[in-house]
Amino acid sequence: MRISQLRVNNVEHPLGFQVDPLSFSWKVEEAGNAKKMQSARIQIFREEELIYDSGEDENANSTDYQVKMELQPRTRYTWSVEVKADDGEVEKAESYFETGKMQEAWSGEWIAPQSGDEDIQPIIRKIFEVNPEHINEPARLYLCGLGVYEVYINGKKVGKEYLAPGYHSYDFHLQVQTYDVTKYLQAGENEIAIWLGDGWFKGRLGFDGGYTNLYGEYCCAIGELYLGTETKPIVCTDESWEYCKSPILESNIYDGEVYDARVEGALKEQDVWKEVALRSPEKCGALGDRYSLPIVKHEEFHPELIQTPKKEMVLDFGQNLTGWVEIDAELSKGMTVMLSASEILQDECFYRENLRTAKAEFTYISNGKKAHVRPHFTFYGFRYMKVEIKSLDGKDVTEEWITKISFAAYHLRSDFEQIGEITTGDSKVNQLFSNALWGQKDNFLDVPTDCPQRDERLGWTGDAQIFSETACYNMYMPAFYRKYLWDMRAEQSVLEGSVPNVVPRLKEGMVSEHGSCPWADAGVIIPWNVYRQYGNRTLLAE
Repeated sequence: MRISQLRVNNVEHPLGFQVDPLSFSWKVEEAGNAKKMQSARIQIFREEELIYDSGEDENANSTDYQVKMELQPRTRYTWSVEVKADDGEVEKAESYFETGKMQEAWSGEWIAPQSGDEDIQPIIRKIFEVNPEHINEPARLYLCGLGVYEVYINGKKVGKEYLAPGYHSYDFHLQVQTYDVTKYLQAGENEIAIWLGDGWFKGRLGFDGGYTNLYGEYCCAIGELYLGTETKPIVCTDESWEYCKSPILESNIYDGEVYDARVEGALKEQDVWKEVALRSPEKCGALGDRYSLPIVKHEEFHPELIQTPKKEMVLDFGQNLTGWVEIDAELSKGMTVMLSASEILQDECFYRENLRTAKAEFTYISNGKKAHVRPHFTFYGFRYMKVEIKSLDGKDVTEEWITKISFAAYHLRSDFEQIGEITTGDSKVNQLFSNALWGQKDNFLDVPTDCPQRDERLGWTGDAQIFSETACYNMYMPAFYRKYLWDMRAEQSVLEGSVPNVVPRLKEGMVSEHGSCPWADAGVIIPWNVYRQYGNRTLLAE
């Protein structure tokens, strides 16, 4: 007998996730002659101290074992499950989880660029010291950046997550991410830098040009860094931080990104850095531990280069995917590479009319150095990328240079695993299943969207509910839907219980409508389908 897939609130080894209510689950495999579980025993430890013991529980539910206990913030707990089968065999397995800030008061303050710099994509940073005696102690960073952010310590990106803190109903809650940053710190001087972009928070969303600044008018961040058993942070966001304009000149979910590597050199000059302002997001809800699964890279694709009848140079990645393209190149200073996204070819030529007003481009301007380049605060729905390369004087040099550049596409989605698959003797049926599966992968980037490519990408509740049963067969979805349903309940709270057509709800235009069949049915159908698939009553009750 083997015990696997030990999860807390449907997440393996959750770090800083919302754990109220607290539910454990596990899977029993390779049980031999045993037919069922006779009993299970759950034990929870804080360091070496046993703080909870269920005893042998014959009513234990392996899909949802709820424990009611008071947890401490910023604390790691280990837990074990001991299973006895009906044939007498006993097996035990152990795992862990770690709480976030929970309801603990913050020492850090919200910081932002000064008034007048609302429209820049800023970097905010702090130089700090770490005592060599404490360098190997566990270090945790608790952070929220708006609209979206990446954090770097000593020049290295922290973690494998992108587009944090994701897309949620910011006016009801702000999700805090917890990072294990132990390996990034060094003895003596350290630098922490937070890169910020507009994202869904203040970038444009919606049809016909959309709306901007829906949740806020400037980028901002709040964070605390703890080392070892210290009860106070060794670094927290305050007025001692400084900011400057980043090499990201433009960034938007719909339109893409412009990155000017020539700006990187200026970051080393002290006179470009300014004092931050203490500015909190005025339209937003309270800070809380995360619900969202991290958005991470999954499959990697390499292209075939094709030239269309219009002489366009196009990369074909062979799969319609949500994500971006990364570049390895050594170009002359001032040279520009522009990638334009497309899902299909029409008459064998590049076609993108279906994107409506979304530019869906990535532009990189070289500083003359060898570099690995990628977007930061956007994503694309595409199979094809048209490549245009120009010299400093504006001359088209695409054909000359395109073969000197390495391109790779990466699929981005929330970090859930595939649990279902279908293989038949008919290749067309297999392709149909693959198409549906990729439709799910491409539209499950933090919210279940209608499409990943045009000027929409919204969490339509009708689309979400009708696909939810299939989604649960294909992928392990309870944690993903927990976050989406939290936002749904929050939006309902100001609509007398009515379910919006879109979650998170855009507050202006047609997308602000609510209470319509079949969109509002999502409030019943999604939680019921999730329960039917996974048997988790705690999640159903929530």
